[in-house]
Amino acid sequence: MRRILVLLLGITSQSASGAEYFVGPSQPFQSLQALLDARNIAPGDIIHVEGAQTYNVGSGIVVREDDSGSSTQPVIIRGDRVNGRRPVLQGGSNTIKFQSSDHVVLEGFEITGGTSRCVFHDAHDVTLRDVLVHNCPNHGVHTADLAGSLTIEYSELHGIGSAGNDQKHTIYAQTGEIEHPGAVFRMRYSYVHDGLSGNLVKSRAERTELHYNWIEGAKVQEIEMLSPDPNYQDDPRWAEDTAREDGELVGNVIVHTGPASAYAVRLGGDGTGEGSSGRYRLLNNTFAFRNSGTALRLFARLQSVDAHNNVFTRLSGGSLQVFRDVEAEWVNAQGAPTSRQLTGSHNYVDLAATAVPAAWTQTKISASPGFENAAGNNFSPASDSVLLDFGNSSPSGPAALPFPPPLEIPSRQPRRAAVLPGQSSVRPAAGPVDIGAYERSIDRVFANGFESP
Repeated sequence: MRRILVLLLGITSQSASGAEYFVGPSQPFQSLQALLDARNIAPGDIIHVEGAQTYNVGSGIVVREDDSGSSTQPVIIRGDRVNGRRPVLQGGSNTIKFQSSDHVVLEGFEITGGTSRCVFHDAHDVTLRDVLVHNCPNHGVHTADLAGSLTIEYSELHGIGSAGNDQKHTIYAQTGEIEHPGAVFRMRYSYVHDGLSGNLVKSRAERTELHYNWIEGAKVQEIEMLSPDPNYQDDPRWAEDTAREDGELVGNVIVHTGPASAYAVRLGGDGTGEGSSGRYRLLNNTFAFRNSGTALRLFARLQSVDAHNNVFTRLSGGSLQVFRDVEAEWVNAQGAPTSRQLTGSHNYVDLAATAVPAAWTQTKISASPGFENAAGNNFSPASDSVLLDFGNSSPSGPAALPFPPPLEIPSRQPRRAAVLPGQSSVRPAAGPVDIGAYERSIDRVFANGFESP
Protein backbone atom coordinates (compact mmCIF):
# COMPACT_ATOMS: atom_id res chain seq x y z
CA MET A 1 0.00 0.00 0.00
CA ARG A 2 2.81 2.40 0.89
CA ARG A 3 4.55 1.66 -2.45
CA ILE A 4 1.35 2.56 -4.32
CA LEU A 5 1.03 5.81 -2.34
CA VAL A 6 4.58 7.03 -3.11
CA LEU A 7 4.17 6.21 -6.78
CA LEU A 8 1.02 8.31 -6.89
CA LEU A 9 2.98 11.14 -5.31
CA GLY A 10 5.64 10.81 -8.02
CA ILE A 11 8.34 9.80 -5.52
CA THR A 12 9.96 6.38 -5.75
CA SER A 13 12.58 6.65 -3.01
CA GLN A 14 13.73 8.74 -0.09
CA SER A 15 17.46 9.01 0.55
CA ALA A 16 19.31 10.61 3.43
CA SER A 17 19.99 13.65 1.25
CA GLY A 18 16.43 14.15 0.01
CA ALA A 19 13.62 12.84 -2.12
CA GLU A 20 13.88 11.52 -5.68
CA TYR A 21 11.23 12.40 -8.25
CA PHE A 22 10.74 10.97 -11.72
CA VAL A 23 9.45 12.69 -14.85
CA GLY A 24 8.60 10.99 -18.14
CA PRO A 25 5.80 9.73 -20.39
CA SER A 26 5.00 6.80 -18.11
CA GLN A 27 5.57 8.61 -14.82
CA PRO A 28 2.99 10.40 -12.63
CA PHE A 29 4.52 13.70 -13.84
CA GLN A 30 4.90 13.83 -17.59
CA SER A 31 6.66 17.20 -17.66
CA LEU A 32 9.21 18.94 -15.46
CA GLN A 33 6.97 21.98 -15.03
CA ALA A 34 4.07 19.82 -13.81
CA LEU A 35 6.31 18.40 -11.09
CA LEU A 36 7.66 21.81 -10.07
CA ASP A 37 4.11 23.21 -9.88
CA ALA A 38 2.85 20.30 -7.75
CA ARG A 39 5.67 19.63 -5.31
CA ASN A 40 7.73 21.65 -2.84
CA ILE A 41 11.25 20.77 -3.90
CA ALA A 42 13.69 20.78 -0.97
CA PRO A 43 17.48 20.92 -0.61
CA GLY A 44 19.06 17.61 -1.56
CA ASP A 45 16.17 16.50 -3.76
CA ILE A 46 16.94 14.90 -7.13
CA ILE A 47 14.59 15.13 -10.09
CA HIS A 48 15.12 12.50 -12.82
CA VAL A 49 13.86 13.26 -16.33
CA GLU A 50 13.68 10.36 -18.76
CA GLY A 51 15.97 10.59 -21.78
CA ALA A 52 15.30 9.84 -25.46
CA GLN A 53 12.21 12.06 -25.20
CA THR A 54 11.46 15.54 -26.48
CA TYR A 55 9.56 17.71 -23.98
CA ASN A 56 7.90 20.71 -25.61
CA VAL A 57 7.92 23.25 -22.81
CA GLY A 58 5.05 25.52 -23.88
CA SER A 59 5.84 29.05 -22.75
CA GLY A 60 8.89 27.76 -20.87
CA ILE A 61 9.96 26.02 -17.67
CA VAL A 62 10.40 28.19 -14.56
CA VAL A 63 12.41 26.91 -11.59
CA ARG A 64 11.32 29.18 -8.73
CA GLU A 65 12.63 30.34 -5.37
CA ASP A 66 10.78 27.59 -3.48
CA ASP A 67 12.67 25.04 -5.60
CA SER A 68 16.03 26.16 -4.18
CA GLY A 69 18.65 23.96 -2.64
CA SER A 70 21.40 24.96 -0.22
CA SER A 71 25.13 25.48 -0.63
CA THR A 72 25.80 21.98 0.76
CA GLN A 73 22.69 20.25 -0.63
CA PRO A 74 21.82 21.57 -4.07
CA VAL A 75 18.69 20.54 -5.90
CA ILE A 76 19.70 18.36 -8.85
CA ILE A 77 17.60 18.22 -12.02
CA ARG A 78 19.10 15.33 -13.94
CA GLY A 79 18.47 14.12 -17.46
CA ASP A 80 18.88 10.35 -17.48
CA ARG A 81 20.17 9.15 -20.86
CA VAL A 82 18.32 6.31 -22.58
CA ASN A 83 20.38 4.49 -25.21
CA GLY A 84 22.84 7.38 -24.99
CA ARG A 85 20.22 10.04 -25.70
CA ARG A 86 19.53 12.95 -23.38
CA PRO A 87 16.04 14.33 -22.74
CA VAL A 88 15.37 17.36 -24.98
CA LEU A 89 13.79 20.54 -23.63
CA GLN A 90 12.43 22.42 -26.60
CA GLY A 91 10.70 25.73 -27.27
CA GLY A 92 9.34 28.49 -25.07
CA SER A 93 10.38 32.10 -24.82
CA ASN A 94 12.96 31.05 -22.22
CA THR A 95 13.21 27.28 -22.58
CA ILE A 96 14.21 27.09 -18.92
CA LYS A 97 14.53 29.96 -16.43
CA PHE A 98 16.07 29.91 -12.96
CA GLN A 99 14.07 32.55 -11.11
CA SER A 100 15.60 33.16 -7.67
CA SER A 101 16.14 29.37 -7.44
CA ASP A 102 19.56 29.29 -5.79
CA HIS A 103 21.88 26.27 -5.49
CA VAL A 104 20.52 24.22 -8.39
CA VAL A 105 22.34 21.83 -10.73
CA LEU A 106 20.90 21.12 -14.20
CA GLU A 107 22.70 18.23 -15.86
CA GLY A 108 22.34 15.86 -18.77
CA PHE A 109 19.90 17.82 -21.01
CA GLU A 110 19.69 18.98 -24.59
CA ILE A 111 18.12 22.46 -24.73
CA THR A 112 16.98 24.16 -27.92
CA GLY A 113 14.55 26.57 -29.54
CA GLY A 114 13.99 29.24 -26.87
CA THR A 115 12.95 32.31 -28.85
CA SER A 116 14.46 34.76 -26.32
CA ARG A 117 16.91 32.51 -24.51
CA CYS A 118 17.45 28.80 -24.16
CA VAL A 119 18.65 29.20 -20.56
CA PHE A 120 17.91 32.30 -18.45
CA HIS A 121 19.86 32.55 -15.19
CA ASP A 122 18.30 34.90 -12.62
CA ALA A 123 19.45 33.16 -9.44
CA HIS A 124 22.67 32.34 -7.55
CA ASP A 125 24.94 29.30 -7.58
CA VAL A 126 23.46 27.55 -10.59
CA THR A 127 25.49 24.88 -12.40
CA LEU A 128 24.88 23.73 -15.98
CA ARG A 129 26.68 20.42 -16.39
CA ASP A 130 26.76 18.08 -19.36
CA VAL A 131 24.25 20.14 -21.34
CA LEU A 132 23.98 20.60 -25.09
CA VAL A 133 22.54 24.01 -25.99
CA HIS A 134 21.95 24.76 -29.65
CA ASN A 135 19.80 26.53 -32.24
CA CYS A 136 18.58 29.33 -30.03
CA PRO A 137 17.74 32.32 -32.30
CA ASN A 138 18.78 34.97 -29.75
CA HIS A 139 20.85 34.16 -26.63
CA GLY A 140 21.94 30.67 -25.66
CA VAL A 141 22.73 31.10 -21.95
CA HIS A 142 21.88 34.58 -20.62
CA THR A 143 22.05 35.93 -17.09
CA ALA A 144 20.14 38.78 -15.49
CA ASP A 145 21.87 41.95 -14.27
CA LEU A 146 21.28 40.99 -10.61
CA ALA A 147 22.28 37.31 -10.88
CA GLY A 148 24.87 35.53 -8.78
CA SER A 149 27.39 32.83 -9.61
CA LEU A 150 27.02 30.56 -12.63
CA THR A 151 29.10 27.53 -13.62
CA ILE A 152 29.05 25.87 -17.04
CA GLU A 153 31.07 22.66 -17.28
CA TYR A 154 31.40 19.60 -19.53
CA SER A 155 28.99 21.22 -21.98
CA GLU A 156 28.65 22.08 -25.66
CA LEU A 157 26.99 25.17 -27.14
CA HIS A 158 26.71 25.95 -30.85
CA GLY A 159 24.56 27.35 -33.63
CA ILE A 160 23.22 30.21 -31.49
CA GLY A 161 22.08 33.64 -32.65
CA SER A 162 20.77 34.93 -35.94
CA ALA A 163 22.36 36.71 -38.86
CA GLY A 164 22.43 40.48 -38.65
CA ASN A 165 21.94 40.74 -34.87
CA ASP A 166 25.32 40.97 -33.20
CA GLN A 167 23.81 41.96 -29.86
CA LYS A 168 22.87 38.32 -29.26
CA HIS A 169 25.48 35.95 -27.90
CA THR A 170 26.05 32.25 -27.29
CA ILE A 171 26.84 32.96 -23.61
CA TYR A 172 26.16 36.31 -21.93
CA ALA A 173 27.07 36.26 -18.23
CA GLN A 174 26.61 39.06 -15.69
CA THR A 175 26.59 39.32 -11.89
CA GLY A 176 25.03 41.78 -9.46
CA GLU A 177 27.92 43.23 -7.50
CA ILE A 178 25.66 44.63 -4.78
CA GLU A 179 23.26 41.69 -4.55
CA HIS A 180 25.93 38.97 -4.89
CA PRO A 181 29.36 40.40 -4.01
CA GLY A 182 32.19 38.13 -5.10
CA ALA A 183 30.04 36.21 -7.60
CA VAL A 184 31.87 34.22 -10.28
CA PHE A 185 31.10 33.13 -13.81
CA ARG A 186 33.07 29.95 -14.36
CA MET A 187 33.29 27.83 -17.51
CA ARG A 188 35.49 24.77 -17.83
CA TYR A 189 35.91 21.59 -19.91
CA SER A 190 33.45 22.89 -22.51
CA TYR A 191 33.22 23.22 -26.29
CA VAL A 192 31.67 26.47 -27.56
CA HIS A 193 31.64 26.97 -31.30
CA ASP A 194 30.06 28.20 -34.53
CA GLY A 195 28.13 31.22 -33.31
CA LEU A 196 25.66 32.77 -35.74
CA SER A 197 25.85 36.28 -34.24
CA GLY A 198 27.68 38.30 -31.61
CA ASN A 199 30.26 36.75 -29.31
CA LEU A 200 30.71 33.20 -28.13
CA VAL A 201 31.44 34.20 -24.52
CA LYS A 202 30.60 37.69 -23.23
CA SER A 203 31.04 38.19 -19.49
CA ARG A 204 30.34 41.18 -17.28
CA ALA A 205 30.79 39.13 -14.11
CA GLU A 206 32.73 40.42 -11.14
CA ARG A 207 35.09 37.50 -11.68
CA THR A 208 35.33 35.37 -14.82
CA GLU A 209 37.22 32.07 -14.97
CA LEU A 210 37.61 30.30 -18.32
CA HIS A 211 39.60 27.10 -17.85
CA TYR A 212 40.35 24.27 -20.33
CA ASN A 213 37.75 25.14 -22.98
CA TRP A 214 37.81 24.98 -26.78
CA ILE A 215 36.23 28.21 -28.10
CA GLU A 216 36.03 28.54 -31.88
CA GLY A 217 34.22 30.37 -34.61
CA ALA A 218 32.47 33.49 -33.35
CA LYS A 219 30.62 35.79 -35.68
CA VAL A 220 32.46 38.69 -33.99
CA GLN A 221 34.63 38.12 -30.89
CA GLU A 222 35.29 34.74 -29.29
CA ILE A 223 35.59 36.21 -25.77
CA GLU A 224 34.79 39.51 -24.05
CA MET A 225 35.34 40.29 -20.35
CA LEU A 226 33.95 43.71 -19.53
CA SER A 227 32.45 46.16 -17.02
CA PRO A 228 28.82 45.76 -15.82
CA ASP A 229 25.81 46.16 -18.08
CA PRO A 230 24.73 49.78 -18.66
CA ASN A 231 21.36 49.02 -17.05
CA TYR A 232 23.14 47.94 -13.88
CA GLN A 233 25.33 51.02 -13.93
CA ASP A 234 22.15 53.13 -13.89
CA ASP A 235 21.25 51.69 -10.47
CA PRO A 236 21.77 54.56 -7.95
CA ARG A 237 23.39 52.11 -5.50
CA TRP A 238 26.16 51.27 -7.97
CA ALA A 239 29.41 53.19 -8.35
CA GLU A 240 32.51 52.68 -10.48
CA ASP A 241 34.42 51.39 -7.45
CA THR A 242 31.67 49.05 -6.18
CA ALA A 243 33.79 46.16 -7.46
CA ARG A 244 36.55 45.47 -9.93
CA GLU A 245 35.82 43.01 -12.73
CA ASP A 246 38.68 40.51 -13.16
CA GLY A 247 39.15 37.66 -15.61
CA GLU A 248 41.37 34.60 -15.99
CA LEU A 249 41.98 32.46 -19.10
CA VAL A 250 43.92 29.27 -18.44
CA GLY A 251 44.53 26.34 -20.74
CA ASN A 252 42.06 27.25 -23.50
CA VAL A 253 42.20 26.88 -27.26
CA ILE A 254 40.74 29.98 -28.94
CA VAL A 255 40.32 29.71 -32.72
CA HIS A 256 39.40 32.94 -34.49
CA THR A 257 37.63 32.55 -37.81
CA GLY A 258 35.77 35.86 -37.98
CA PRO A 259 36.42 38.96 -40.05
CA ALA A 260 39.80 40.69 -39.96
CA SER A 261 38.16 43.66 -38.21
CA ALA A 262 37.17 41.47 -35.23
CA TYR A 263 39.20 40.34 -32.23
CA ALA A 264 39.72 37.04 -30.48
CA VAL A 265 39.50 38.61 -27.00
CA ARG A 266 38.38 42.04 -25.79
CA LEU A 267 39.14 43.10 -22.22
CA GLY A 268 37.98 46.06 -20.13
CA GLY A 269 34.93 47.55 -21.83
CA ASP A 270 32.90 47.87 -24.99
CA GLY A 271 32.02 51.56 -25.01
CA THR A 272 28.95 51.24 -22.77
CA GLY A 273 30.68 52.38 -19.57
CA GLU A 274 34.00 53.56 -18.19
CA GLY A 275 35.48 50.06 -18.15
CA SER A 276 36.12 47.29 -15.65
CA SER A 277 39.27 48.70 -14.00
CA GLY A 278 40.06 44.99 -13.98
CA ARG A 279 43.02 42.70 -13.82
CA TYR A 280 43.37 39.96 -16.43
CA ARG A 281 45.56 36.87 -16.49
CA LEU A 282 46.26 34.67 -19.53
CA LEU A 283 48.18 31.44 -18.95
CA ASN A 284 48.96 28.56 -21.34
CA ASN A 285 46.34 29.36 -23.96
CA THR A 286 46.63 28.66 -27.68
CA PHE A 287 45.33 31.47 -29.92
CA ALA A 288 45.02 30.24 -33.50
CA PHE A 289 43.84 32.47 -36.38
CA ARG A 290 42.29 31.11 -39.56
CA ASN A 291 41.93 34.68 -40.80
CA SER A 292 43.62 38.01 -40.21
CA GLY A 293 42.82 39.67 -36.91
CA THR A 294 43.94 40.91 -33.51
CA ALA A 295 44.38 38.62 -30.51
CA LEU A 296 43.85 41.08 -27.63
CA ARG A 297 41.82 44.28 -27.86
CA LEU A 298 42.22 46.31 -24.67
CA PHE A 299 39.47 48.85 -24.21
CA ALA A 300 38.37 51.50 -21.64
CA ARG A 301 39.60 51.33 -18.04
CA LEU A 302 41.71 48.39 -16.94
CA GLN A 303 44.57 47.86 -14.53
CA SER A 304 46.69 45.05 -15.94
CA VAL A 305 46.97 42.25 -18.48
CA ASP A 306 49.48 39.55 -17.55
CA ALA A 307 50.25 36.81 -20.11
CA HIS A 308 52.53 33.77 -19.80
CA ASN A 309 53.14 30.64 -21.88
CA ASN A 310 50.58 31.53 -24.56
CA VAL A 311 50.73 30.76 -28.30
CA PHE A 312 49.72 33.44 -30.81
CA THR A 313 49.79 32.01 -34.32
CA ARG A 314 48.17 32.10 -37.78
CA LEU A 315 46.94 28.86 -39.33
CA SER A 316 46.62 30.36 -42.81
CA GLY A 317 47.49 33.53 -44.69
CA GLY A 318 46.82 37.02 -43.48
CA SER A 319 48.14 39.25 -40.74
CA LEU A 320 48.19 38.84 -36.97
CA GLN A 321 48.29 41.75 -34.52
CA VAL A 322 48.97 40.63 -30.96
CA PHE A 323 47.39 43.56 -29.12
CA ARG A 324 45.68 46.90 -29.59
CA ASP A 325 45.20 49.38 -26.77
CA VAL A 326 44.52 52.74 -28.43
CA GLU A 327 41.07 52.74 -26.75
CA ALA A 328 42.45 51.60 -23.37
CA GLU A 329 42.74 53.77 -20.28
CA TRP A 330 45.28 52.26 -17.90
CA VAL A 331 44.65 52.95 -14.19
CA ASN A 332 46.36 51.90 -10.97
CA ALA A 333 44.78 50.21 -7.95
CA GLN A 334 43.41 53.57 -6.78
CA GLY A 335 41.88 54.35 -10.17
CA ALA A 336 44.40 57.02 -11.14
CA PRO A 337 45.90 57.10 -14.65
CA THR A 338 49.11 55.13 -15.04
CA SER A 339 51.37 53.68 -17.68
CA ARG A 340 50.57 50.55 -19.65
CA GLN A 341 50.62 47.42 -17.47
CA LEU A 342 50.94 44.74 -20.16
CA THR A 343 53.31 42.19 -18.64
CA GLY A 344 54.21 38.58 -19.39
CA SER A 345 56.84 36.01 -20.22
CA HIS A 346 57.63 32.96 -22.35
CA ASN A 347 54.92 33.52 -24.96
CA TYR A 348 55.20 32.27 -28.54
CA VAL A 349 54.49 34.74 -31.38
CA ASP A 350 54.67 34.21 -35.15
CA LEU A 351 57.62 35.82 -36.89
CA ALA A 352 55.38 38.05 -39.05
CA ALA A 353 53.09 39.16 -36.20
CA THR A 354 52.91 42.83 -35.26
CA ALA A 355 52.32 44.76 -32.01
CA VAL A 356 54.20 42.31 -29.80
CA PRO A 357 54.37 43.85 -26.30
CA ALA A 358 57.86 45.15 -25.63
CA ALA A 359 57.43 44.45 -21.91
CA TRP A 360 57.07 40.71 -22.46
CA THR A 361 60.25 38.82 -21.60
CA GLN A 362 61.66 35.64 -23.13
CA THR A 363 59.27 35.81 -26.07
CA LYS A 364 59.75 32.92 -28.50
CA ILE A 365 59.48 34.22 -32.08
CA SER A 366 59.53 31.74 -34.95
CA ALA A 367 58.07 31.03 -38.38
CA SER A 368 56.03 28.12 -36.97
CA PRO A 369 55.10 26.84 -33.50
CA GLY A 370 55.48 23.24 -34.68
CA PHE A 371 52.07 21.67 -34.02
CA GLU A 372 51.42 17.96 -34.57
CA ASN A 373 48.69 18.63 -37.15
CA ALA A 374 47.32 22.17 -37.29
CA ALA A 375 45.11 21.40 -40.29
CA GLY A 376 43.48 18.63 -38.27
CA ASN A 377 43.11 20.82 -35.16
CA ASN A 378 45.80 18.96 -33.22
CA PHE A 379 47.69 21.78 -31.52
CA SER A 380 49.92 19.54 -29.39
CA PRO A 381 53.63 20.30 -29.84
CA ALA A 382 55.41 18.02 -32.29
CA SER A 383 58.70 16.36 -31.37
CA ASP A 384 60.71 19.24 -32.86
CA SER A 385 58.41 22.07 -31.73
CA VAL A 386 59.86 25.32 -30.44
CA LEU A 387 57.17 25.22 -27.73
CA LEU A 388 58.76 22.31 -25.86
CA ASP A 389 60.00 22.99 -22.32
CA PHE A 390 60.12 26.74 -22.91
CA GLY A 391 57.28 27.81 -20.60
CA ASN A 392 57.57 29.64 -17.32
CA SER A 393 56.70 27.17 -14.54
CA SER A 394 56.41 29.90 -11.90
CA PRO A 395 54.79 32.90 -13.59
CA SER A 396 54.02 36.02 -11.61
CA GLY A 397 52.19 39.22 -12.48
CA PRO A 398 52.96 42.81 -11.61
CA ALA A 399 53.70 43.01 -7.89
CA ALA A 400 51.52 46.07 -7.33
CA LEU A 401 48.54 44.49 -9.12
CA PRO A 402 48.38 40.81 -8.10
CA PHE A 403 45.64 38.64 -9.59
CA PRO A 404 43.45 37.27 -6.76
CA PRO A 405 43.86 34.22 -6.47
CA PRO A 406 45.40 32.70 -9.61
CA LEU A 407 45.17 29.15 -10.89
CA GLU A 408 48.62 27.59 -10.92
CA ILE A 409 50.21 25.82 -13.90
CA PRO A 410 47.36 24.03 -15.72
CA SER A 411 46.61 20.40 -14.90
CA ARG A 412 44.09 19.69 -17.71
CA GLN A 413 43.88 20.12 -21.49
CA PRO A 414 40.90 21.10 -23.66
CA ARG A 415 39.17 18.99 -26.30
CA ARG A 416 37.42 19.97 -29.49
CA ALA A 417 34.38 17.98 -28.41
CA ALA A 418 31.94 17.64 -25.55
CA VAL A 419 33.53 15.93 -22.54
CA LEU A 420 31.57 13.77 -20.12
CA PRO A 421 31.78 14.81 -16.45
CA GLY A 422 34.98 13.61 -14.85
CA GLN A 423 36.63 12.75 -18.17
CA SER A 424 38.67 15.86 -18.84
CA SER A 425 42.14 15.25 -20.31
CA VAL A 426 45.01 15.32 -17.83
CA ARG A 427 47.92 17.50 -18.86
CA PRO A 428 51.14 15.48 -18.42
CA ALA A 429 53.60 16.78 -15.84
CA ALA A 430 56.88 16.32 -17.67
CA GLY A 431 59.60 18.62 -16.47
CA PRO A 432 59.58 22.23 -17.73
CA VAL A 433 56.14 23.26 -18.97
CA ASP A 434 55.50 23.58 -22.70
CA ILE A 435 54.04 26.77 -24.18
CA GLY A 436 50.34 26.64 -25.07
CA ALA A 437 47.29 24.66 -24.05
CA TYR A 438 48.95 21.26 -24.57
CA GLU A 439 51.92 19.39 -23.20
CA ARG A 440 53.86 17.06 -25.53
CA SER A 441 52.32 13.58 -25.62
CA ILE A 442 53.35 10.65 -23.44
CA ASP A 443 56.10 9.35 -25.78
CA ARG A 444 58.19 12.40 -24.84
CA VAL A 445 57.30 11.98 -21.19
CA PHE A 446 58.83 8.50 -21.10
CA ALA A 447 61.74 9.56 -23.33
CA ASN A 448 62.68 12.14 -20.70
CA GLY A 449 62.51 9.57 -17.93
CA PHE A 450 59.25 10.74 -16.34
CA GLU A 451 56.31 8.51 -15.56
CA SER A 452 52.90 9.03 -17.10
CA PRO A 453 50.55 10.85 -14.69
